[in-house]
Amino acid sequence: SLGAHTWLWDFGDGDTSHAQNPVHVYDSSGTYTISLTVKYLPTGCTDSRSIPVTVSDPQANFTVSDSFGCRPLPVDFTNLSKDAVSWQWQSAGLTTQVKNPSFTYRDPGVYDVQLIVTDVNGCKDTLKVDDLITVIGPDAEFGVSTTTGCAPLAVSFQDSSTAFMGNIVSWKWYFGDGDSSSLQNPSHFYDQPGSYDVTLTVTDDNGCSHTLTKNNFVQPTYPAPDFTANQESCSGAPVTFTNLTTGVGLSFLWDFGDGNTSTDPNPVHQYAQPGVYTVTLTATDINGCDSTIVKPDYITISDPVANFTATPTFSPCPPLLAQFHDSSTSDVVSWLWDFGDGFTSTDSMPSHLYVEPGTFTVTLIVTSRWGCKDTIVAPDLAVILGPNGTYTFTPNKGCIDHEVTFTAVTTNTALRTWYFGDGYSQIGGDTITHTYTTTGIFHPVLVMDDGMGCQFARAANDSVIVGKLNIDFNASNTYSCTPGTVDFTAIIQSTPNAVGNLWDFGDGTTSSAANPSHFYTTPGVYDVTLY
Repeated sequence: SLGAHTWLWDFGDGDTSHAQNPVHVYDSSGTYTISLTVKYLPTGCTDSRSIPVTVSDPQANFTVSDSFGCRPLPVDFTNLSKDAVSWQWQSAGLTTQVKNPSFTYRDPGVYDVQLIVTDVNGCKDTLKVDDLITVIGPDAEFGVSTTTGCAPLAVSFQDSSTAFMGNIVSWKWYFGDGDSSSLQNPSHFYDQPGSYDVTLTVTDDNGCSHTLTKNNFVQPTYPAPDFTANQESCSGAPVTFTNLTTGVGLSFLWDFGDGNTSTDPNPVHQYAQPGVYTVTLTATDINGCDSTIVKPDYITISDPVANFTATPTFSPCPPLLAQFHDSSTSDVVSWLWDFGDGFTSTDSMPSHLYVEPGTFTVTLIVTSRWGCKDTIVAPDLAVILGPNGTYTFTPNKGCIDHEVTFTAVTTNTALRTWYFGDGYSQIGGDTITHTYTTTGIFHPVLVMDDGMGCQFARAANDSVIVGKLNIDFNASNTYSCTPGTVDFTAIIQSTPNAVGNLWDFGDGTTSSAANPSHFYTTPGVYDVTLY
């Protein structure tokens, strides 16, 4: 107010004040008219003004659907508060700002409930009801004598459940393997290894029940040994064992049946001798539980045995066609025959033609499907009679009218016919000479006859070469100043073709070039020769 000397406040609830700026507390809610009258003393003039004021008073209140019952107890709260625009509930450690919430009390006990409400002016009211909710019922709990061990595992279960406002009157155990019990403290055998959930449901004399499950609680172990291997092999070949054992924290002991053992999980073993072997595997797990599997006569070690027959193996005169029949044992899959005359075969039942006289040793190498080998040697198996021999001749190269001496070493030979390859032949002894009168390359053959109708022809390993050579040459100049260069050109007629030449320039130097150039450094007259 301006110019006022006195103030009179009327708060509308019967109270007044002469203070310029008073503070007033309303004891109850409602709408009040506040008036202010001011006075100007020199003139006695006054002025008044009134305004309405509303005083609010929120009141917290609620009801519950249930206040007593078995766990879990669902409770619906109905909010009966007045003049509230927000709500905050607290009970059993739970809070919410929902107007009409629902709480589920899962644990037995007695619980307070508190509601705090707030109006539009920020005014609050609190209602706390102590021990409003009572939840009764048992609390399932248990222990065991052991949780791990070897299967079959005996386990004793100890009930340690409690009940709030009641007494436990029944127990129901589920052991996780399909079996159950109604005893308070049962014992149970777990026959098989595994990981088992154990569940206990207890009920009190109020009809309240509670269930507790402990997952993977009992874990009996027991190894289940098993293995595979390539069951057929040969001595010295590796046999690989594949471990199929199941269990936890395993260690192994293998007995291969031949006096040897191993602790490798997947061993590789070589059997030294053929035979049939029993294999044993013992597995031990993390709890010291052990189990053994025995596979009798599991591994068969058999080595191939090479053998064969042949027919015929004798002939009084070549050729001889021999048929070979393999009779080797132990799953042979490949063959290598050596017939003793430089020829081989990989057939299983080959035939072979011997074309020369002689005595031949036959060798067979067989390989089994496991890669094992065996060899059989049949000395002097094939015998072919008849004349035989070898020969040499020298010299084997020359010009027309070239004389060659032939020398033979023969056996069982009564008659020798020499074919010289140039259209001429001659009957003679082990040593004979022949003159080649034409040029060419000739292939001699010696036909030996034993005098009883058997003949054998031996072709030479080499040939006779008879040539013809006419040579001449030209020089670019035969007279020159010193120093001087002369170009030489060879004129050669040769049958067969010449393979090289040699120039002698007469001054102590030579050349093997086909058509050389030569530089003469000293004056003189020089003879030039071409070879």
